[in-house]
Amino acid sequence: MEIRRYVQRLSPHALPGVVLNSRLPLTEPVAFVDGLEGLVADLDQQSAAGRIASDTDAAVAQRLHGALLALEDRALTDQRLWQWLTTVPFRRYTGARWVPDLATNPELLQQPAVQKRYLGGSSLNGTSRNALARLFWCARSLWSPAEGYRLSDIVLGNQDFYQALFERKLGLHAPLVAAAADRLRDSGEKERRDTLKNLNHVLTTVAVEYLDGDELVHLVESCRP
Repeated sequence: MEIRRYVQRLSPHALPGVVLNSRLPLTEPVAFVDGLEGLVADLDQQSAAGRIASDTDAAVAQRLHGALLALEDRALTDQRLWQWLTTVPFRRYTGARWVPDLATNPELLQQPAVQKRYLGGSSLNGTSRNALARLFWCARSLWSPAEGYRLSDIVLGNQDFYQALFERKLGLHAPLVAAAADRLRDSGEKERRDTLKNLNHVLTTVAVEYLDGDELVHLVESCRP
């Protein structure tokens, strides 16, 4: 399947025309990937039945990550790529997952929270709100040869846990995200929230890029309340 991106970032003003009427701005090719057509077809079939539940996120993340793994980081960090994915091949999925009432209430596309599901943004919050980028980056950050997608399955099963990890500065460093997800996987919501808040504060003075796995685990543990 050919992956494309918009030549210019898609604006909130143009979004209704793209999603509702397929009035696409100019696009350009990025790469060909394997495995994505099957995922699109399966999700289109689920979308035809109505709302897609949040408990599908982990499985979709695994397949999306596998299909896009070969793309270069330069492409994967381009908002225009994710905007094209959510509004063209995965348009039905994005609507069924996040805006199931769109067909009867198209004005929902005027809401900033809904727009972010299609458009994302340059911030951590923007990336974590895009319907597809959020799944891919969670899977990529937490996948490991030894444990596969165990941690991403856990994190995507709890929206609060996901946001606490990926909408803070620590979300920029995949090894630290993995260490935090592993150490806090069995913790309660308050302990997770307080620990990650403390950890994010510590990152203002600690260069995590120079820490190894054991040191990252110790850092997480030291931030428990």
